Amino acid sequence: MSLQKSILQAALRFAVVSLIGYSLWAWSSMGEALLYSSIAVVFVALSGVALRPLAGSAGTLARFYGVFAAAFFSYAVLWCVGWFVVKGQTGEIFGSAAGLAVCTWMLLRMAGTESRTRYFLPAWAVLFLFHTLGYTAGGWLYYNTSASGALPFGIARLTWGLGYGLGFGAGLGYVLYQCRSSDPSEA
Repeated sequence: MSLQKSILQAALRFAVVSLIGYSLWAWSSMGEALLYSSIAVVFVALSGVALRPLAGSAGTLARFYGVFAAAFFSYAVLWCVGWFVVKGQTGEIFGSAAGLAVCTWMLLRMAGTESRTRYFLPAWAVLFLFHTLGYTAGGWLYYNTSASGALPFGIARLTWGLGYGLGFGAGLGYVLYQCRSSDPSEA
């Protein structure tokens, strides 16, 4: 599978997962901690099935789930530290950068030592860039469609999930491609 196809497929697959996760925010009345925890569970539960086919021969579905769950929860915890402790845009950037670094490291670890050392910095940079673009574009869509009344409030919230899912998914597609490119059975 080409790099472009990996990025596109991961973006589309993760966008579906993200829309399901963000639907909890769009239409639930949970408290903030329960809401974020529930959304993280949805992402982990559905991402294994959605993204595993893009990981090449990096282990079984159960192994992929284990690695992805640990990587995603690490990202989510560090993002929450940024959001709740550091606060504001600085907190979001700090949480994203740190969380995505750990996520990238753990996913590349699935492919072996060479992959971790050789591909880490470019993979993290691409993941951070796509994630940030998707999150920012989604936020822009949400704020503009909800403030103008162009979309009902719940649907406007889903636009954020769509942008986030497409961006984060594209970055994950790049990282998973790097996992495959360092796997001799994929050559």
